[in-house]
Amino acid sequence: MVNVRVEYPESYKVIYENLKPIHREQDVIIKINKKHNRIKWEEEPIVNCPNKEVEITGLTNGVVTKIPVILAVFTVRININSLIEFSEPIFEIKEMIKRVNINKCTLVQNTNTIFIKGFIKKDIRFYTGSSLKDGEAYGEVQEVTVEVPFNCTTLIKYNIMKPEEIRKSNIEEFKYNINHGNIRYDTEYYEKAMGQILYEDSNCINQVVTEYYNEAPYCEVVSSEIVETERLRSNAIEGEGILNITIRVLQKKLVYVPKTIINE
Repeated sequence: MVNVRVEYPESYKVIYENLKPIHREQDVIIKINKKHNRIKWEEEPIVNCPNKEVEITGLTNGVVTKIPVILAVFTVRININSLIEFSEPIFEIKEMIKRVNINKCTLVQNTNTIFIKGFIKKDIRFYTGSSLKDGEAYGEVQEVTVEVPFNCTTLIKYNIMKPEEIRKSNIEEFKYNINHGNIRYDTEYYEKAMGQILYEDSNCINQVVTEYYNEAPYCEVVSSEIVETERLRSNAIEGEGILNITIRVLQKKLVYVPKTIINE
């Protein structure tokens, strides 16, 4: 379970301090907004602006292009279990807006494993119910933003097309025989020449370095869906639910586009 404690930082806002029972607060806010939030401006007439078509000339004789190609599409299911604690009692939740933010979606190609990391951003407006009078609750409408993190891995299957094989970089070394044709067969010169061969060869490095720059597959988030049940406690909100995220895996590849026949 993810625990989130609300400490009311600088971003904490008091939307309206109600002097009447909180179940009537919405009508009071509407009246105040109409009274105080008046914006005056002079309206200008909307004129019709002309436009013209632009002719596009494209290749029609066939071409090889490099474009993203879809390798797989899947929906990952993530279990969400959170507890949001507040520093004061909550009387009622007025509104809650949720948005999914994904910080990381990385594919480890040789293992076909995707790492997903992000959080659910919740903008919560609630009544505090800080006091009771004549059987009715009085309090403030407050607003706070919390982030509920999630982190998981999933094993995928390429259900459309497999990625290109990884071409590995390599280093090859080679050596030369030095002064081999000038060696005489007398013992003294042969030992001296062999010493020169070994000395020069050990201080000379000959290499062929080949490096490939492979196109890495990458993720694209298509959609997300949150199905969650939340229960209000005296000073906390407990939530349990499911987060479904649909993801595409793509890779840039060379694609042949055949010749186009235009019927005039």
